Amino acid sequence: MTSFALKWIAILTMLVDHIGVALVPDGTAAYYICRAVGRLAFPLFAFMLAEGFFYTKNVKKYLFRLAVFAVASELPFNWLVTGNSPLDGIPGALLSAGSMNVFVTLTLALAGIWLFDGFAARDMKWAALAAMLAAAMSATLIHSDYEAFGVLMVFIFYRYRGERGQMAAWFTGAVTLYTGALLLAAWPSVYHMRSALLNGFELTAIVPILLYNRKKGYSSKGWQYFFYTFYPAHIIVLCLLRHT
Repeated sequence: MTSFALKWIAILTMLVDHIGVALVPDGTAAYYICRAVGRLAFPLFAFMLAEGFFYTKNVKKYLFRLAVFAVASELPFNWLVTGNSPLDGIPGALLSAGSMNVFVTLTLALAGIWLFDGFAARDMKWAALAAMLAAAMSATLIHSDYEAFGVLMVFIFYRYRGERGQMAAWFTGAVTLYTGALLLAAWPSVYHMRSALLNGFELTAIVPILLYNRKKGYSSKGWQYFFYTFYPAHIIVLCLLRHT
């Protein structure tokens, strides 16, 4: 399976997830199905980010692109989560969600593995570890999507690249522990526990990841930016549909 195919799986499952958030009544069977399907998306994005780190010719430019789309996606993300339209007042729409979009998490994760890689190459193991932990803690402090877990997932795919057994084991362990932590935090609310259990569906993402053949597949600058812009663009469309 090529990286082009993985990206399509990621954006389509993300689309299903966000259709559930924006257009399907909360608590219904259709809502939970949409959210379960959507759990495949983030692990695939995390995996492709780690792969991209090894293939990019310029990490700084890669980091800059992620940061630009993190900023561009924040208002649409908050509109999706809270229902507060930017048209009704940007300050309120920007600050009301209590969390930040997934591009913020991916930006921090890329910065973390970049610093880790640089320090590790100089045999500065403690500095490498500190850099990675700082990125994870930053994601939690600013409440970016998936927080520290999201950053550490990228690190797992970076660290165990080419070691499929180790990667699958660490990924499975991380998702299981994170889901367990969410369940404990949700107790005794049945509603919140159901939402926490959905996170376990991330485990299904290991199937397409293990089928990845390290080939790009179809590639062009146009498609590259399509995958970047799809995130804020589809959220805006769904929010407009919700308010029609």
